[in-house]
Amino acid sequence: MQKLNLYLVVTIILLGAGCSGTTQSKAGLRSNAKGFISVKGKTNDRQEPTSFWVNINKDNESWQAGEIGSTSEVFITKSGKYIYNPIPTGATLLQSANGKTNIAQLTGFNPATAKEADTGRFYSEEKARTGTWTVIK
Repeated sequence: MQKLNLYLVVTIILLGAGCSGTTQSKAGLRSNAKGFISVKGKTNDRQEPTSFWVNINKDNESWQAGEIGSTSEVFITKSGKYIYNPIPTGATLLQSANGKTNIAQLTGFNPATAKEADTGRFYSEEKARTGTWTVIK
């Protein structure tokens, strides 16, 4: 009975606090935390597609990426900063941490308006891979 009461108290406290922190699953996708947008994608340029994910942190204009199986088929650089470039294609450019190198593009992705189920094209400038992306949260 004491364990159940403790569980209820902890649950109530966490719910009351809003649990604004983030969690990360084994696949690398972040929960629907304030300021984060999670994107999943798949390459479409070879017989064997490669799945990848990108987490966008709107609070500090940064990104992190990964691939299922911890490979580097799509990304060599796994994090950095991003900028939204509305002209000509409305693409978000994933850049190196110093902002001097474009790593990849999410065409049609606007961090300010992105919502679940939005889709678009993807291009990895590091690996010359193409594919598609979908916002999942």
